[in-house]
Amino acid sequence: MIDCDAYDRFYWEDVEWGWRARKLGYRSLFCADSAVHHEQGATVRRFFTPAQVEAMWLRNRALFQLRNWVSAGRLDSVLDLLAGAPEDVTESFTGRRTMWRIARGRWWSQRAPLTDEEVLGSWKRYISSC
Repeated sequence: MIDCDAYDRFYWEDVEWGWRARKLGYRSLFCADSAVHHEQGATVRRFFTPAQVEAMWLRNRALFQLRNWVSAGRLDSVLDLLAGAPEDVTESFTGRRTMWRIARGRWWSQRAPLTDEEVLGSWKRYISSC
């Protein structure tokens, strides 16, 4: 189960969906002939300042890593990220709701059919075969 509002307001929820799909054994398909036209952040920039967007991106990046990477990645790199983040970002990790979301995400990730290394290894094998 994905906590849909964990990444309130924007950014990184789609990364978690993809990561969890991979941990469940789903494949990702690549279509080299696809064309996507997307203006990155067009909606977000209308409602949030660049500083707010950056703070939310940093918060959600750290949240993703804490929720999902149980054996990949390094905790000290997340702590370094948070140490350099604005105070409101770091304070968001002290609330019980966020701590619960991290714990619940890690619990799920520990029990997923594939390990972090298996998911990352499959991506590396795919990329090296292209």
